[in-house]
Amino acid sequence: IDEYISNHDCEIHDRVPVNIRGEKINLVVYKLPIEILYYNIRNGRFAAEYRNEVKKEGGILSPEKKEDAKKIQNLLWRLNVNDSEDTYEDILQRGQWRPGIITEDGYVIDGNRRMAILSKLFTDTGNDEFKFIKVGRLPSNIEKTDLWKLEAGLQLGREEIVKYGPMNELLKLEEAKMLEISNE
Repeated sequence: IDEYISNHDCEIHDRVPVNIRGEKINLVVYKLPIEILYYNIRNGRFAAEYRNEVKKEGGILSPEKKEDAKKIQNLLWRLNVNDSEDTYEDILQRGQWRPGIITEDGYVIDGNRRMAILSKLFTDTGNDEFKFIKVGRLPSNIEKTDLWKLEAGLQLGREEIVKYGPMNELLKLEEAKMLEISNE
């Protein structure tokens, strides 16, 4: 990753705020090739599904191996196919707008599903834009406890975007209809 960053203009003018050892820091965001990054198999969001996949495969999946990374990608897609399809369409239309977070050595702490969807988008469209993911890179001196707190805070914390209630969703849809916005 260091070599890629030093040989390519991949820094984006964006930052990702994180809290490490009680201190807020802003991570530099890079646009990196997915092929140099690894899925985080210790991600709590799909721990149970990963265990089932390991049983089925008869051993641990190694995200560093391309064939295992593909299995992990498919597992992430199947976690919630409807959400995956929605995110797929959103990224197809708008691109990736929320950066993920990686360790210094390239393991995805936040953004595993986004990376899986970007990979699928590249396979489906052949568009080179989808060979890359925007990520903030954690410093090398991060401790295991900080890493756990960061991941748990991201995965179990409150959503930044509060979902609309059912009545408010209907009102928003009614507003779209009045503006003559199509159902599509």
